[in-house]
Amino acid sequence: MAGPDDGKHRDQLGAAAATLPACSETVLRDGKVDAVIGDHMAAHPGAMLVMGAYGHSPLRTLIVGSTTTTMIRTVRAPVLLVR
Repeated sequence: MAGPDDGKHRDQLGAAAATLPACSETVLRDGKVDAVIGDHMAAHPGAMLVMGAYGHSPLRTLIVGSTTTTMIRTVRAPVLLVR
């Protein structure tokens, strides 16, 4: 997860970790989402990225873009999307 290391993010990460297998690793780093996740995945060859796929309006996606789409395009690892 990319974002400030605060209670809200720790709680969200803890909830996600509780539903994942014991072999998973959870990481919270401050920074821009695509850079943080991209750097982490590049440093861990053979890893798989599991991320939520949240729908946004077509207008918002056109203006802001989609983190999910960016990760699928740039990460050189298997990506499992959970909706």
